[in-house]
Amino acid sequence: MVSNTQLLIAIGLPMLALAFGLYLNDRRFEGISTRIGDINARIDDLRTDLGGRITRVETSIDNLTSKLVDLDNRVVKIETKLGIG
Repeated sequence: MVSNTQLLIAIGLPMLALAFGLYLNDRRFEGISTRIGDINARIDDLRTDLGGRITRVETSIDNLTSKLVDLDNRVVKIETKLGIG
């Protein structure tokens, strides 16, 4: 016959170890979830920063393009006055 103590040791200890292991895994996944949330926040910040930078580059390109058009108009006027163009 199996005594109560033997039954407790045979079934209770493995169940306790399993519960403790599940608890530790849950805590580890909480940490991983927090880290993933931090990474997502950093990616969002980078995306916002990159969007601002792209906007500034586009503005600079527009400014340069308008200056180039002005310069071309001046060259055309000079060529016309000189009879070159």
